Amino acid sequence: MTIPRFRGCFAGFKGEFPSLLTAFVLSPQQDKALESTYALDASAMIHLASRTRKHTNSFRITITLFETIDPVSLQQAVNRIVPRFPTIIAGIRRGIFQYSVLPVTSPPKVAPDTQPLAPMGNEEIKNCAVRFLYKENAISVEIFHALTDGNGGMTAAITLVAEYLRIRYGAHIVPEGILADLAVKPEKAELSDDYQRCASTNQKPPAYTQTWQIPSKEQPDLTVFLASKSFDAGIVRNAARRYGVSVTAFLSGIMLASVLELKERYPASRKVVQIMVPVNLRKLLPSCSLRNFSLYALLRTPSETPNPSLSALIRSCSEQLTEQNQADYMSAAVSSTMLAQNHVLYRILPLSLKSRILRWIHRMIGEQTSCISLSNLGRIDLPEEMQKWISGIDIALTPRIASPYNCGVVTYGNQLTIQFSRSCPEPALETIFFQNLDKEIHLYMTFNKLQTGFKHSANNPVV
Repeated sequence: MTIPRFRGCFAGFKGEFPSLLTAFVLSPQQDKALESTYALDASAMIHLASRTRKHTNSFRITITLFETIDPVSLQQAVNRIVPRFPTIIAGIRRGIFQYSVLPVTSPPKVAPDTQPLAPMGNEEIKNCAVRFLYKENAISVEIFHALTDGNGGMTAAITLVAEYLRIRYGAHIVPEGILADLAVKPEKAELSDDYQRCASTNQKPPAYTQTWQIPSKEQPDLTVFLASKSFDAGIVRNAARRYGVSVTAFLSGIMLASVLELKERYPASRKVVQIMVPVNLRKLLPSCSLRNFSLYALLRTPSETPNPSLSALIRSCSEQLTEQNQADYMSAAVSSTMLAQNHVLYRILPLSLKSRILRWIHRMIGEQTSCISLSNLGRIDLPEEMQKWISGIDIALTPRIASPYNCGVVTYGNQLTIQFSRSCPEPALETIFFQNLDKEIHLYMTFNKLQTGFKHSANNPVV
């Protein structure tokens, strides 16, 4: 008979009872794994509290190769990378006062990719809240957002594919840049919850308001539809430069314009349109963490302009991003969350009550502050040896509960890929968005051609 293990129940007591996971009956492998149990990071609780039977806030990174995927080699690659990512390839266990992240005791099994971003059940999240999928020539990694953000997920996915290429083709890939070294144990800094050290009590947290949501009918099934389109990254970058803004501000302006156009199809509403743009805090505050370490900027339509032009929206997005994408601003946003989570009254609440409070806050404030996320992971640079095997990279986010869309952007090589995910059957928003973006690219190409022609004529005057 196995004896229940209670060891370590009150280790590290700091004004809050830690999770009583250890009160469960554990196998010897699980008991050993508890030596490396981690608390959830400061942003993770909301992802768990907002879960429903039909919705898990996950994201999906897909890496497309030129060759068909071999499931056996892929499984071997998964087996090898598991120890390198103990806070990502992990399960989440529920205690009395808090959740804990428990590294897997055996590697998860790879599976055919049949339905993107399907909800994760309780057992799946408990045992391993990560999926490793394959289909034809593509490898997809789906991760519950409570474990990590896009930066940590991309590191794990790229490292997996590198190891797959070593096993399958004998590729000699040197770990550099985003690629993790499997010969090195995870560093303490990679496992750190860096939200704790960046909160500021000297700044006033930003105010939040409820905004217009894209209407949708609840679907009987749990299908997530994906729609993606790739563009020449250099052309998109130059089209953005025509406005004097970044690619993220350029795409955000087009997204706002597209949502406004979609809004005209529905009954009039005085609520403003606002979109969410995740911000990688590692670019503002030094961090090597592979856990969640991102916040977001909220970009809204200018209140002083009733019918803003696309140009005005793009420049407004650039100004708002510049204002919000600052260390002080983001530290203030973190502080509002940290003050609540560190309060002694919150700490002593049972987890079930904490979840109910956070679920209510999320429904009333969280998703209501924007109608879609536009997450731009930026440019992914890979070792030269990997590039000859990989044809594309894309990212997809689970559609929201209150609004049926989300959008992910990533650049690999000279290919910028934009992928919409939606829970509604009709491709409305993405159709408008891609049409608007195509128009802007066409305008840039025409403008550039005219400028080139003008310079050519000036250098070669007609006699």
